[in-house]
Amino acid sequence: MPDINLLSLKPIRLNSIGTIGFTTPQLMNTLYDLSKILTQNILYITYYEPKSVSEIADMLGLNQNLVEYEVKFLEYSGFLDIIYMQTKSFKYLSNIFISDFPPHISEKLHIIYSKYAKIICEKYISQITNTLSPIPCPLSPKIYIPQNDSNFLLWSLITFACQKKLSHPLSPTPYPLSNYNIKRADGSDCVLFTSVQKDEPLSFKEEMFRFYGGTYTYNTTPSGNTNLYVWHYNSYFDDRRLKWGSVFSSDFINLYYVFKNQINNDEAQQDILHRLSQNGFLIDCVSSSDSPVSLRADTYFTSTFMPPDTPPTFIPPDTPPTFMPPDTPPTFMGGAGGGKSSEFRIPNSEFRTPNMVVTTLSSEELINYLPPVPENILDLQPKLTSEIFDTIKAQYPDRMQDLCYAICQNALNSNDMITRILHQCLVDGVLKPLTDVQRKTVNAIMFSDVLPDLGISN
Repeated sequence: MPDINLLSLKPIRLNSIGTIGFTTPQLMNTLYDLSKILTQNILYITYYEPKSVSEIADMLGLNQNLVEYEVKFLEYSGFLDIIYMQTKSFKYLSNIFISDFPPHISEKLHIIYSKYAKIICEKYISQITNTLSPIPCPLSPKIYIPQNDSNFLLWSLITFACQKKLSHPLSPTPYPLSNYNIKRADGSDCVLFTSVQKDEPLSFKEEMFRFYGGTYTYNTTPSGNTNLYVWHYNSYFDDRRLKWGSVFSSDFINLYYVFKNQINNDEAQQDILHRLSQNGFLIDCVSSSDSPVSLRADTYFTSTFMPPDTPPTFIPPDTPPTFMPPDTPPTFMGGAGGGKSSEFRIPNSEFRTPNMVVTTLSSEELINYLPPVPENILDLQPKLTSEIFDTIKAQYPDRMQDLCYAICQNALNSNDMITRILHQCLVDGVLKPLTDVQRKTVNAIMFSDVLPDLGISN
């Protein structure tokens, strides 16, 4: 860890804040306020031991009034706890789970996760590809695949399967994560976690295995009789890291109306169509010729990505609401070779087609379609938990040890593991590099009551 007495000369920066547990829109909005350097350094200074306002100000070399204002905001928002001292004074202690690993720890973790990711690819991911071959059967009657691209679908299915099925059914769980949730005034009940940005060189691209958010987004159409929700997993392999925060729930509802051919080309709706196109929900049909980036898996992007300052991330709830599809599912005809394509004309543009995997299956039905994880894979979890915990436990303060172990219990389907599985799939050729347009919506699935309408809009 950096010398906190030198933070006035070289302040730390935190990566985006994640959550485990129940969150509220108010909390997610508040997390945007944690992007300021001052705020992040206060959270870091108060992480290892309690500090008073004057101590924080001295360490940062700042005016005490300025620091006190920020401390009060953090305490009111539930990010700092008040610790009463024997001297009848009080100090502040951060309750956010902060990971700050030196290079040798990061290198060791990478070796551990990569070793297990390779085993999972060999023994489980191969079952997914075999079960669903030839794609899109047997899912085709209930799923829309943009441009009928099986590689695009496989990206989403592999990621979805890893997140939903790679968990060890321990009962009872020795250290349930819910025991460490913190109730806040906004109504949230969750654990917050983040990590310190590093500039030390590593033998691997650390940003390639960073997670930038994933959730179920719930929506109800204005008529009130149709529920939609979207699962998405944002990582290094897509381009939503800087853009997903600009996507609103109304975008999903508008895309749903596009499916039903209820978006017309009148002036009032042109802005809706252009916004959907801008965010990658609608794409030119000719974009199917867009060539993928011809790079090795370990150099998937040519530029170095600096993580965003502002967008928060959070973990989806364990039990999303189940949506029951209609009794008679629509027939899959999307993309090439399936009859009429789902095309929508925007003024002064080419035809557009939806650029997101859509299914009339419920989340639980899609999970059940995927092959079960072999017991010999699930049985790896206890050993993996021990290896990870023994490697990192010394990096956390005593009060965070139990929470650290609780998080390690889920290492098999953690974001560190899933991103390395995706990387291994690229190395093995199971997954192919994505085109620019595919990176806009890859690893996102809309659960709907209908598939895109196959008629051409007027």
